Amino acid sequence: MTAPKAIEILPFILGLVFAVIVIEFPRSLAFMPGVMGLAMLGYIYGKDKIKPTLPKLSLFILIGITALAALSSLWAIDSGYALERSGKLIPVFFAGLVCISAAKTLKHSMIRPVIMMLGTLICAGGALTLFDLNANYSAHKFFRGLDTETFIWPAAFNRGTVVLSFSWIAVFSYFIFIKKSIKSAALITAPLLALMAFTDSQSTQLALLVALIFLFAFPVNCKISFYALGGLICALTLAAPFFTPLLYTQADTINNLPFLGQGMGYAGPRLEIWDYVGRYVQQNPLFGYGLEATRNITDFDSAEKFIEGNTILHPHNFALQLWIEFGVIGALAGCALVITLLRQIMQLEHPAVKRAALAMFMAVLSISATGYGMWQSWWIGTLLFTTAQIILLKRAAAEE
Repeated sequence: MTAPKAIEILPFILGLVFAVIVIEFPRSLAFMPGVMGLAMLGYIYGKDKIKPTLPKLSLFILIGITALAALSSLWAIDSGYALERSGKLIPVFFAGLVCISAAKTLKHSMIRPVIMMLGTLICAGGALTLFDLNANYSAHKFFRGLDTETFIWPAAFNRGTVVLSFSWIAVFSYFIFIKKSIKSAALITAPLLALMAFTDSQSTQLALLVALIFLFAFPVNCKISFYALGGLICALTLAAPFFTPLLYTQADTINNLPFLGQGMGYAGPRLEIWDYVGRYVQQNPLFGYGLEATRNITDFDSAEKFIEGNTILHPHNFALQLWIEFGVIGALAGCALVITLLRQIMQLEHPAVKRAALAMFMAVLSISATGYGMWQSWWIGTLLFTTAQIILLKRAAAEE
């Protein structure tokens, strides 16, 4: 095989490898995007002596988050644990910054191959997940050396499904809005649609629905719409610990709804967690209880109607997590971050990129409000990897 031919198929080979890692070993996302970014930066510098571009805004935001996390050790329930966890954020943040730097530094000729790699990731990852979910999790067990009779929760594939969905928004937008290739857009959409019919992750299903609404229906050229959206998100964030207990009074009704409760929607358990976390926040709303506080709280006043026990690793809601860890200080900092990011999206020049960035932002926000803890390493890596994809899309559109 000649060198040009090998280079042409390299994105597809890397996409296949990436798909196996994302689906079967999703925790590696904490550092894998950074490793890939470092390899790209090394290649660019070695070949063309191009130095990495420093992502200044991302760096500033991550330094601020790290500082707030460390500062929370002053009022944390377990100061040593909060400080230790703050330190563990640094290498994950650094890996993400390397990935973002690579996205900003790549030569234009490398952007399309990277997008092809992401497209392969979506197709191969979707196919692999579908195979596992319908073939007794055979690949999952094979990679781990597990017996064929070992029980596997379908939720084991939720993290990988989230990553595929975020990447789909970027790659789909590239093909449908920038390249105007309906066939390519359909090719990457088919496996994801099939996966949505089998996935256990209703948070991802909801996030994709939200993404589609903002991708096609939000008036991105109207600044007032962005101001209204930012105001609504901030209002809900600030009110979270006070209205979630009220929401819990309707838990039975909500939990009986087909999508939200029945069919593994977990509405009842989520509302119960939000209820007792919200009421606990109200006991110390100024500072909260420090980073990862819910891991150390053992006296939540849970009704235990939907979940046995009164402990929880995280609140399954970014707003409540900000409140219980940092109090109103964290809630206001979260609002400032939301406004900053929405302003960055609003200022994007290409309408397609603006739509895609907003859709990805709202998909992330949707899952953050219903699913994972803010400081899970794979989740942080996924968010920074998603940021890098928005940058790639912006650069791709600028060259068309």
